[in-house]
Amino acid sequence: MGSYFSLDEAQLLVKAVPNPFNNQLSFVISSNSQNTSRTDKAELYTIDGKLLYTQSIAGWTNNSRIQLRSIPRLANGMYVLKVHINNEIVNIKVVKQ
Repeated sequence: MGSYFSLDEAQLLVKAVPNPFNNQLSFVISSNSQNTSRTDKAELYTIDGKLLYTQSIAGWTNNSRIQLRSIPRLANGMYVLKVHINNEIVNIKVVKQ
């Protein structure tokens, strides 16, 4: 299973690390553009679309590693990490083990 998603190879790359994860999940943002949005955020959903967690990620820079803080206890399984960056949305399937 891939742990990253690229909207445009030259512009934006978001990679979930580690994937699969145990108790902590982070992601890395690589981008040629600047953080221009005040509404950048990360969300974690169940595979059937129930929102479990939201975290603001304003102020990121290129190659930032952002750790999701205070994620609720999760059952093992597949989830969707939705990252909103500069008015774009990246969805990454992640696995909790």
